[in-house]
Amino acid sequence: MHLQQSTRARNAADWAASGAAAISAGSLRKARKCFLAAVKGDAANAQYRFSFALALEALGEVGAAAEQLTTALRLAPSMTAASRRLCWLLDRGTLPNGVRL
Repeated sequence: MHLQQSTRARNAADWAASGAAAISAGSLRKARKCFLAAVKGDAANAQYRFSFALALEALGEVGAAAEQLTTALRLAPSMTAASRRLCWLLDRGTLPNGVRL
């Protein structure tokens, strides 16, 4: 089981790296796909969730982005970047009804 978890974490890191490269290339849809795979591979990684949230927000999916930021903060309460980003989204008043924070 430990080997399987280690492989999953390594694959998640590869997906996250691909997501970062996709953002640099301006391919937001690909970045969303990559960061989703990273989150599925390592659901407890707050940084992957934060990066996924940024891709979602850039694609206009602000409700889903806010939910990912909330989860990132549950995992890492001191993650200042996620806290600031979530506050910024809340301040803008752009969250749709039904968003689960």
